[in-house]
Amino acid sequence: MLFDLLVVGAGPAGSAAAICAAGQGLNVALIERRPFPRDVPGEALHPDVEDLFSQLGVSEAVSSAGFLRFPGWIRERSGERDFVPFTGPSGLRFGYQAWRQELD
Repeated sequence: MLFDLLVVGAGPAGSAAAICAAGQGLNVALIERRPFPRDVPGEALHPDVEDLFSQLGVSEAVSSAGFLRFPGWIRERSGERDFVPFTGPSGLRFGYQAWRQELD
């Protein structure tokens, strides 16, 4: 079988690339070394990822997955912690803490 595109790695970036390319009519092969579901740490996702989820057509699936939502990052430097909120023109926004098995 011939493919227009081979994507190596089926994590969030590889999967997004494969979905985008297939949506443009390309014949895509997506390969991953590890079997799914992968039991690896989760993903902390900035609120801006929602635009990408919408473009990929997966917004509803992500919204219904039950991921934790959080209003910013906790940053630690030189032993000091501070909170950096996600804000935008409409005020406070919320990112996701996505379990990797579910996000995959």
